[in-house]
Amino acid sequence: MCPLIKRGPRAASSATSNFLSSSQRAKCSLRSLRRRRLIGDPLLKHDLWHSIWLNIHPIASNRILGNFWQLVHGEPFLRQTINHTPIAFHPGAFSQTHLPLFEKMVQKIEQWVQPNDCILELYAGVGAIGLSICHKAKHITLIENNPLAHLSYQQTPKSNISYQCIDAAAADFSHTDLIIVDPPRKGLEAAILKQLDASRLIYVSCGFESFKRDAEQLISLGWRLHEASGYLLFPGTNHVETLALFERG
Repeated sequence: MCPLIKRGPRAASSATSNFLSSSQRAKCSLRSLRRRRLIGDPLLKHDLWHSIWLNIHPIASNRILGNFWQLVHGEPFLRQTINHTPIAFHPGAFSQTHLPLFEKMVQKIEQWVQPNDCILELYAGVGAIGLSICHKAKHITLIENNPLAHLSYQQTPKSNISYQCIDAAAADFSHTDLIIVDPPRKGLEAAILKQLDASRLIYVSCGFESFKRDAEQLISLGWRLHEASGYLLFPGTNHVETLALFERG
């Protein structure tokens, strides 16, 4: 069993710890963690921990975390405020590490949203972007296949947002003014690129090579790159996230 430490709420001195186990029969409690000397009383008494979790991942693969989660101590959802909007995160859902800069990215996206837009967001995660911009939109449909991200969104739902826990390729691309995509590092699937049907497209990329490939494909399909910028969400590294706005040519 090994610990994985994650940051706590922004501007707070607390952390979330995930203890990883390959055993399907693993059981965890504060008493057992103390007995194994994985966590001690001095740490607990200073209220360092937002939450402590056990994650079971019995199959050898390139995934770090498994599907089973057990809350050992603390609160089940880490709550952050992004662009004046409360967002809930389960430890099994993705969260950006540099929230102040991510907030600036969200504010840039907000500027590109037009009043009463009907928006489709693919790879929406917990809905951090959609929840932060929904006050400007007529309706937003969030698409995400991670049920723990869906569970996180359900803690702070909005009346003009619908959330579909499905694969991006299964989304309905019709009757949409603006599409937002935030795909994994590998970028968009070719089939999805051809289905993008809107007047505007916002692309949030965590992999520049895949973004370059997808941008070339989008331009060949009639899109025009209107604006793009980079965000250094991992200070001290050479990894830059790209935010781009495409419009129909």
